[in-house]
Amino acid sequence: FATHVLIPEGQNNADQFFHSKSKDREEELAQARKSHKSGNVNASAKTKAAATNRLTAVILDVGEDFLGASTPLLQLARMLKAQGHCVHYFAESNLRERVQAIGVKYHAYSSSSGSSEWNHNEAAVQQCKEFNCPSESLEKALPSSKMLLTSVSLLNGGLAEHVQALKPDMVLCDAFFPAGSLVSEIIGVPCVTSCSSHFFGREERDRIMGFLRDLDYNQESCTLLEKKYGISYDAADTFCNYSDYTICWTVPQFDT
Repeated sequence: FATHVLIPEGQNNADQFFHSKSKDREEELAQARKSHKSGNVNASAKTKAAATNRLTAVILDVGEDFLGASTPLLQLARMLKAQGHCVHYFAESNLRERVQAIGVKYHAYSSSSGSSEWNHNEAAVQQCKEFNCPSESLEKALPSSKMLLTSVSLLNGGLAEHVQALKPDMVLCDAFFPAGSLVSEIIGVPCVTSCSSHFFGREERDRIMGFLRDLDYNQESCTLLEKKYGISYDAADTFCNYSDYTICWTVPQFDT
């Protein structure tokens, strides 16, 4: 399998952010080598340099129902942890053991339905009812039909505030889960999305996902995002939340 990153032409905030971090790291390593040669480096200086380069990443996942999305995110969490970064991982409780086995901080999503554990289907149904929209068909609906509802439910439950309190440098999520891109926009940090399918072009997205705009509960969700957060969201992007940095996990022959 190959991974590649989708980066738009021209300079952008995320591009500047990651390149500046990389440049800072290179400069500090060069200074550390210089100090070491002169015999002036000590353990506390090394520790301080390492702490300066430590990023805080927040990963927003759903759970084991979507292992095609979760598996790459878990691997990213493992890689970030191995490099010394601080990782907070949000997911359903059925993913708790796999997250904790990596050694990163697990966070449960809060439930607004009164149940003890958060569930993405229950969250969508509850939010749909709050919009006074029919919810009977949601249980059997495609994930792309209800992930915007689920994300809005999480925002209403204080997810953005919870993430902001962790003071992250970036938010990571799967491209099919709008919560990540929405939270990153609300709190003003870069978003990295993981794409576990091929990229959808604008025309292809409209043709395949355009029906999502017509669903009444998605229309209500978009209205809420505009009024409460000033975000103009296109429901057809629910499955295609690409960011300035989107990692695609697929064979090159599939993504042609």
